[in-house]
Amino acid sequence: MAALRARAARPWYRRTWWQWPAAAQVLSLLVFSGLFGSLTWACFHVGRGDLAATLGTGMTEPLALLAPLGGIVATLIEAMALVLRQVPWLVWGGILAFFAVMYLSCIGLGTALYQIALPRRNP
Repeated sequence: MAALRARAARPWYRRTWWQWPAAAQVLSLLVFSGLFGSLTWACFHVGRGDLAATLGTGMTEPLALLAPLGGIVATLIEAMALVLRQVPWLVWGGILAFFAVMYLSCIGLGTALYQIALPRRNP
């Protein structure tokens, strides 16, 4: 009985989809139908060159406003590529390992402090 009560007390998003509120079901159906429809449309039209040209010309006007930003982004990408080429891969591996160890240390320390701050209570 306790397991059934615990199961019934779960929040709606932890339950099966059939037990979600009606609004959440409708919204999720709309979102996934839109994603599936977009993916299907893209798969059927991916090989059409004229479609890509039409979409490209339709996007040039709005994107013209972002042209100055494009130059800045291109400069930053070139600078990052230069840094990536100059620094040896062994150093990048060391940096990645350092951040991984720091992340795991934070998780471990947080877990230990949680156990100290909130000890388990016997029912």
